[in-house]
Amino acid sequence: KSQTHHYTRAQFGLPEHGKLLALIGYRLDEEVTEELLLTLLGTIDANTHIVFVGGFDLTKWTDQLPALKQHATNLGFQEDVLAILELCDIYVNPKRTGGGTSVVEAMFKGIPAVTLPFGDVATSVPDEFRVESYEAMKDLIIRYATDEHFYKRMSEKARETAAILMNTRDELQRIVQQAESSPDF
Repeated sequence: KSQTHHYTRAQFGLPEHGKLLALIGYRLDEEVTEELLLTLLGTIDANTHIVFVGGFDLTKWTDQLPALKQHATNLGFQEDVLAILELCDIYVNPKRTGGGTSVVEAMFKGIPAVTLPFGDVATSVPDEFRVESYEAMKDLIIRYATDEHFYKRMSEKARETAAILMNTRDELQRIVQQAESSPDF
């Protein structure tokens, strides 16, 4: 879907500085776990802020994890995801199926991803964006947030990957081949 808006962080009450971690999905309420939230909260010393876009009830977690009140924002469902992604810096994918479209949108905007090696997102991103555990996810997010040279290099890799993925014919052929050979499908 084409981008039709341009927003500022201030319009959504998002921090002006630091890296915004984008989690996008219709079923985030089912997919986001305490383990993931603790992982993401483990990156806040690197000046990160968590942004949920889609189906997620942040209030059900804030009593259990009070730091979320200050370090996370729930934007709910958004009509123009590309405009929201334009504000964000890192695409974070929890363990789940789904997310294949939003990660391509993020990479189109030059946003590097971090995902476990499972599901739709893992099949769409370069190896450098895949990690084996939530602990490794935390480490990669911190590196994105603190190493500007590394971040710029991975941002360019994201853009290059999106350009390849948006070549529909070649990408469809690659996906079918990967699905046929993957134990995850």
